[in-house]
Amino acid sequence: MTRAIVLSATPLSAGYAASVAGVVGGAVDEFLVLSRLRALPLRSLLGHMFRLRRSRLYIACEDPATRSLIPLLELFAIGLLPEWMWVIDGADLRSVSLRSIPRTGASLIGASLAARLAARRATAHLRQLEEAPRSRPRLRDEKRVLYLNTNLWYGLKAGGSVAHMTGIINGLVRSGMDVEVSSLAPPPLRSPRVSLRPLGHPDVLGLPAELNHYRVEEEAVRAYRNYGADQYRFVYQRLSVHSYAGAAISRQLGVPLIVEYNGSEVWIARNWGRPLRYERLASRSEAAVLRHAHLVVTVSDVLAKELEDRGVPAERILSHPNGFDPTALDPQRYSSEELGARRRSLGVAESGVMVAFIGTFGRWHGTEILARCVRSLAESDPKWLDDKGVHFVFIGDGLRMPEVSAILDGPAARFSTLTGLVPQEEAPAYLAAADIAVSPHVPNEDGSEFFGSPTKLFEYMGMGKAIIASALGQIGEVLKPAISASALPVGEPEDSDERVAVLTRPGDVSDLTRAVQFLVEAQRWRVSLGRRAREKALREYTWDDQVEQILRRLKDVT
Repeated sequence: MTRAIVLSATPLSAGYAASVAGVVGGAVDEFLVLSRLRALPLRSLLGHMFRLRRSRLYIACEDPATRSLIPLLELFAIGLLPEWMWVIDGADLRSVSLRSIPRTGASLIGASLAARLAARRATAHLRQLEEAPRSRPRLRDEKRVLYLNTNLWYGLKAGGSVAHMTGIINGLVRSGMDVEVSSLAPPPLRSPRVSLRPLGHPDVLGLPAELNHYRVEEEAVRAYRNYGADQYRFVYQRLSVHSYAGAAISRQLGVPLIVEYNGSEVWIARNWGRPLRYERLASRSEAAVLRHAHLVVTVSDVLAKELEDRGVPAERILSHPNGFDPTALDPQRYSSEELGARRRSLGVAESGVMVAFIGTFGRWHGTEILARCVRSLAESDPKWLDDKGVHFVFIGDGLRMPEVSAILDGPAARFSTLTGLVPQEEAPAYLAAADIAVSPHVPNEDGSEFFGSPTKLFEYMGMGKAIIASALGQIGEVLKPAISASALPVGEPEDSDERVAVLTRPGDVSDLTRAVQFLVEAQRWRVSLGRRAREKALREYTWDDQVEQILRRLKDVT
């Protein structure tokens, strides 16, 4: 029987993947993700494509933005020599004829030419920004602010970066600002008081794909060309790859520029993804934004030091860890009936212990370390897992998902659930259902100092969960005082104990396993650690506190 294959640009959410099966009219034999296929060595990719020849192939578009990738997906799919090919756009199904391929190819060529021309014009614009001095605008009393995000995001909007965006936007609203968001997609869970100014998404994505960012940059700069400075207080830009629009727009408007820096996008592409083809151009864009920023907000002291090394004066840098929203992440929001239903749907026994990870399965998240912990326990002590009702839930998807799935295949499968991507608005309910939350991050593969500030960490704290985390960089600092997995306490916690988590050696499966066993057995320690973690998060790590510091610091530097 002909196999049914679904091809998508990015991982599909669990709910949409299930609905795709309904559209297909039966079981799907395999879900292919283009971003994962591109990460394979060429020989492995060709072998995989060979095995899938003569299939019924469906191109799935969950996110409307993914429509611009349909021509590219269609041309890639031709290499699989499918017997039939359809496009699933939302819930609609249409067939793809081989006669349409020349037209598809022509649209792709046109889009590629447009992207190259936009990059050429951007090069000239960047030269002007490199030569111009940073402006010295006066901070006005206007309450309206522009939040700019020109990132070409595809797929379901979920994860720490989305939580950070929404946290800052809503925090600005609560501080009394009138926030206008200019982006390609509206951020989920934003305040209803936020106004939107959508940026148009390219109808067709050209090749090389990264040059399409400059088409978006042009549109963003053009959209604010005729606006006056009296309409905005400042521009806040979340730095993204190949982006310089914030510098150009703030100069056009004559208002200060705040740049959010979560790490060099050039470094991230080189170390956590695929090296950029136009790395030098991306570096120039990044440098131009940092040069013209009046305030650079970053998430760790390691990144603050990096910014100083790149020439940003210390007085223009604000270092503050990520945060959480106490209202959205409140364990009291959910009834015991809701939590019980959620746990049952995930395969957790009524009196069992749910151990959870939530995230995007990136290179630094350490999901494979947690998966090896599950496999080790399933192979060495399945009776203990059964007796205690221990179940591990991996919430999310991403680059490391195939490796995690392979590790959990076999005995560990009975004790674990992979949910796939879940909508951002559902994430708190998953965390609320958990007993233990894990943040098993690993060091940077190139040996550089860990610079991250995992948003999940603050969400775990805000939800009052017993946390097991790697003693890595800022993670270990935020979770002080903590229990060490190599020196676990004996007996019950005292009321005066202020420890908020259990810390393990990064990448150490045996350390992580001991920590899991301890917290599964020690219910009172779980309660104590979770309560202390939420108290600390409320004192030190809310988005409102971060926004207050940003606004205060901006006054000092303008």
